[in-house]
Amino acid sequence: MIRRIDWTQLINDILNSDRAVSINVIARKVGVHKSSIVRLRTCESEPRYYTGEALIALWRKKTNQPATNPPTLRQHNGK
Repeated sequence: MIRRIDWTQLINDILNSDRAVSINVIARKVGVHKSSIVRLRTCESEPRYYTGEALIALWRKKTNQPATNPPTLRQHNGK
């Protein structure tokens, strides 16, 4: 079984953590365009490594969760 980060849930967790946080705020904090966050949230893309790391750091800060526990999706790898 392969575990991938659930970017939709991670972004929703950040948005739900603080009413002052918006897609624009998240994008600005991680250094990407708003459309990149929207694509991640709708499962249309995967982030670049540094963007993923920045999102996890922001999620950790906003939700007080350990970095080792971001929300994940489980997928069968066909075996």
